Amino acid sequence: MFAHFTTDARAVLTQVPGFAHAASRPSMEPIDLAQALHAHRNGNAAEIWTSPWPATDLPASPPEMSFDKPTKVALEQSLHIALATGAEHIGTEHLLAALVRTGPADVKEWLSERGATPEAVDALLTRLAGGLHQERPAETPTAKDRREWKRAKARQEGQKPPGLPPAYTVALVVVAVVVVLALCVWSGP
Repeated sequence: MFAHFTTDARAVLTQVPGFAHAASRPSMEPIDLAQALHAHRNGNAAEIWTSPWPATDLPASPPEMSFDKPTKVALEQSLHIALATGAEHIGTEHLLAALVRTGPADVKEWLSERGATPEAVDALLTRLAGGLHQERPAETPTAKDRREWKRAKARQEGQKPPGLPPAYTVALVVVAVVVVLALCVWSGP
């Protein structure tokens, strides 16, 4: 999933530990993700905010910190929102939509006070229509990443995930034939 985050979404995720650390939390919570999104001045979600972040330095990130369960759920939900909108990436708008739709009530209220209402976020998603717009992919996804994205999209749409790529199927058949032939030769006439 990480390969499909845009450069802006990745930049937001790198700031989350700093907000958790500044609040003396042992793990990263949804409010930390919300604050990192609000503090990020670039990307598709940046145009949502009606109140700017105070002009201070962002908190430094501690070396290691983990996401708590609600934040992991929000990150997973961002994938589902990206797939539902037809996007080929997970951008800041998908992270924001996940928090607005599935975040805790206090986080939803905090976001709403800053302009990220459900209506505003839905309007942003509709206008972007799954495109990258201001954000860019962090890297070109590998073949494995593209297969995983297709499988996730198929599951999202209630379809059977695609099977093995044709090259793997051919390789498996060739290996099976070679094994059978080797067994025939080895067992003798």
